[in-house]
Amino acid sequence: MRDREIDRRRMEERRIAIAGAIADMASQRIPTVVLCPRDTNGGTRARLLDITRVETIRSALDLLDNTERFTWAATVEPLEGYMTVNRYFFHNGRMIGSTCVDPAAHPYDAEVSKGFDRRLTFDVTSLIDDGDFNIADSEDLAAHDQYARTIGALLHEHGVMDFALDVGLHSKAGNEDGSIEHDLRVLGVSDLWSADTYSFDYAALAGCLRDEAALYSTKLDAALDALAGHPDFGRLAPDFREVVEAYGRGAMIARLIQRSSSTYRGVWDEETVNDVIEESVVHYVRFADEGEVTPAEIEAAEDRVSYLRYDGFHEWLWKSWRGKQPG
Repeated sequence: MRDREIDRRRMEERRIAIAGAIADMASQRIPTVVLCPRDTNGGTRARLLDITRVETIRSALDLLDNTERFTWAATVEPLEGYMTVNRYFFHNGRMIGSTCVDPAAHPYDAEVSKGFDRRLTFDVTSLIDDGDFNIADSEDLAAHDQYARTIGALLHEHGVMDFALDVGLHSKAGNEDGSIEHDLRVLGVSDLWSADTYSFDYAALAGCLRDEAALYSTKLDAALDALAGHPDFGRLAPDFREVVEAYGRGAMIARLIQRSSSTYRGVWDEETVNDVIEESVVHYVRFADEGEVTPAEIEAAEDRVSYLRYDGFHEWLWKSWRGKQPG
């Protein structure tokens, strides 16, 4: 019960932050904003919000309660119009492909070559999934591409490695020397593994995912080895290895990959993976049968309750524990 209350408060704090951003934009007389949910447990479909009646953070919270009741994390931005838009895919900090944002686009379009789309989606808004008209313009496309590489390199420097980057051309103007100046902007940065791919062939991402699985298999072994030296839970290292095998090694690797979205959390080195394994052990301790864990281990786990995330592993442990209880 205590855990649920802590979790509820943390989620409410996040919603207050979103409401604060909405209220700030309303104070600037911005009539419409685009809200893009970033929850891992919910949808990520962007939507328009009319904020003309928002005057306070409280009224912004009421608006969220009526429109996005289960959104705990999101980006909020003013509604903008863009001349052209393109999406770029990065893996390990390297650009691996691009696509227009037309829902009807597919990898076998003639305009797609080696994972890169030669088209730009024309006349779209911040809701980038509403594009339905594409143009081929090599000059503007080259500007989009270069801008995306520049932003991608900047994100790479800050440890963001796997992501989809949406780039939009807000306006362009001619200079006296005859050159064209492009006002390019970032519309959004999304998780690589959950972003809509449009004309980009998902088979390329599947290959990247195989590489990720091999990498995280090694990281999982290292984290399980390191667990044996943990000051609070080292004694449980052999038992937790059995838990991982019961849960499924592949499932645990997939969980690590999903949790390691560098779009939202910095570089995922071995120490950070160790932290996730420690958190998993805390879940295990709290569901373990009496006699399997010591009072000191239970106390150490309780000290870390406020940092827990409740995902599929927690659900599996809970069902396993409940299945062992007398009816």
